[in-house]
Amino acid sequence: MTSQALGEILSPKQKRFADEYLIDLNGTQAAIRAGYSANSAVEQASQMLSNIKISEYIQVRKAELDQKLESKFMITRERVLEEYARLAFSDIRGFYNAEGGLKHISDLTDDQAASLAGVESYEDFSYVDDEKIPAGTTKKIKTYDKIRALEGIRKMLGYDQPDKHEHTGKNGMPLKAPITFISAAELTPEQIEKYLNGDRTDNEGF
Repeated sequence: MTSQALGEILSPKQKRFADEYLIDLNGTQAAIRAGYSANSAVEQASQMLSNIKISEYIQVRKAELDQKLESKFMITRERVLEEYARLAFSDIRGFYNAEGGLKHISDLTDDQAASLAGVESYEDFSYVDDEKIPAGTTKKIKTYDKIRALEGIRKMLGYDQPDKHEHTGKNGMPLKAPITFISAAELTPEQIEKYLNGDRTDNEGF
């Protein structure tokens, strides 16, 4: 069933709440924007989010919006990872020319431009005989957070998932301890005597 059909089942106020909730996923603020008082917004949001019909509308509508967004901007898992990689592996040296000055933005590569968060310019001045004279411009560049980009990569690729250790064998049966077979020809007379006497407290061959 489409979100349009599901929306027709809801009351106008319920649908307004659901649509507002999809903006920022904040139930309290969505309730206020839908017309409920601030004093009752928390309670109203809780009630509506637990309503099966409203919840179904939100899920279907969100899926439709996500698909529309992915189609419009050609969003794929590969493209998201590529953008993360541009930010995570950017090198500040690439923004400077051989003389040590900042490159013009038109001279940046696509990867460099993608990792650039902003440029700030400051006018420098000097004073000669108490007269303020322009002395050039200082520019500062800011790149996106490399650590957060790396965290995004690790999350998407599953690097942060805990290591899995097998605690059961086939069909859920207990794991069997490995058995080592030792030929008597490999043991010394003393080791054989200990074994026959039930002394297996050390690891002398068995």
